[in-house]
Amino acid sequence: MDPTEIYFILLVTGIFLFISEVIVPGGAMGTVGFIVLLIASIMGFYAYGPIGGFISLIAIVTISILSLVIWLRVLPRTFIGRALTLERDGRDFKALDSDLSLLEKTGETITDLRPAGIIKVDNKRFDVVSESGWIESGHEVKIIKVEGARIVVRKVS
Repeated sequence: MDPTEIYFILLVTGIFLFISEVIVPGGAMGTVGFIVLLIASIMGFYAYGPIGGFISLIAIVTISILSLVIWLRVLPRTFIGRALTLERDGRDFKALDSDLSLLEKTGETITDLRPAGIIKVDNKRFDVVSESGWIESGHEVKIIKVEGARIVVRKVS
């Protein structure tokens, strides 16, 4: 394969991966795209010689910087950017508060607890975890610990 063809394949792939980072966040595609563009810029020296490779390198760096600026400054103001981002920063988000009124209450297992399952207390269903091992459905259990959304139960003898 000709170095020019390899250069263009790497260039298109790197740009595609960079653009994909906007749609599939996480950093992996952008990082791989950066590496592919770096390899493409090296391949530009093989395909076009020192002057053409240098021009290619400058173009790739310039386009990458412009893409980053557009991604950070312009994209959040567009319809697509607003659809892909949160409206608030998440400082107000709260975890489920512990319902300490459940402590020491008894209920009946609806499903087997292996060790997780469902119990019924005061006609309400709760996801729980047994303190030790398997408890079959239909047995009476007591809530011994409530930590956020985690409720721990013990079989009543």
